[in-house]
Amino acid sequence: MSDWTRDAKCRGQDQRLWFVENREWNAEAKRICSECPVKRPCLEGALERREKYGIWGGRKFGKLEREDYDPPAWKIVERKRRTA
Repeated sequence: MSDWTRDAKCRGQDQRLWFVENREWNAEAKRICSECPVKRPCLEGALERREKYGIWGGRKFGKLEREDYDPPAWKIVERKRRTA
């Protein structure tokens, strides 16, 4: 796990906020991102990994999943780091 992820405001939050298409949830995710001290490395990491979906560093990438999807967000990030 990258050092910056320990300080991320999204830690411990419902990860669906960042990965499911829902205006209210996504607005809340972006609000949390706006106050996050590691917003920049989060966004930079998403750009480096060429994220295809999700909200990273306050920016929406691609089409998000439908509301009944429950992604293991931290596992996705860790899997991508191991394969990079």
